[in-house]
Amino acid sequence: VQVNTIGHFYTIKQFLPAMIKKNSGQVVTIASCAGLSGVAGLLDYCASKYGAVGIHDSLRNELRKKKSNVKTTCICPYYINTGMFHGTKTRFSWLLPIMSEEYASKRIVNAILQDEEFTIMPYFCNVMLFKNMLPLWLLDRFYDIFKICLLYTSDAADDLLCVDLGGRRIIKKKIQH
Repeated sequence: VQVNTIGHFYTIKQFLPAMIKKNSGQVVTIASCAGLSGVAGLLDYCASKYGAVGIHDSLRNELRKKKSNVKTTCICPYYINTGMFHGTKTRFSWLLPIMSEEYASKRIVNAILQDEEFTIMPYFCNVMLFKNMLPLWLLDRFYDIFKICLLYTSDAADDLLCVDLGGRRIIKKKIQH
């Protein structure tokens, strides 16, 4: 929370007044798809990224109301292969690929240069923008379909743990060596 939310707040507080005075500049918020939809097992991370998205939304609306030329860009990537979520696998990698650092960084720079206001990557994750329009039972079913699988090692054995976005943890099977 200190970095992902409060850090954005203080950075904006420090630099925004000069941008407003010059009526120029761009505030870039690096958030996450986890800031658009909660993920089981990542409560603190999701909360901090929801905070970053909320700061971005409020700032964008304030700048718009002031008719400022200061631009805003919010970046919401899905998993990037940085090692932070080592072992994470997606059920439908053709829809929800774990992005390489190179691809993600190029896409982020491109979004900034093109003044995109809101960038969600990969593109399929844009469906999260409509989640509040769905009844909860249907949203839960959607989450059940798109599971996130993490490999972890316990003292007793190696297990494949599937954590679905609806909030349940299910050990699927033991990994045979």
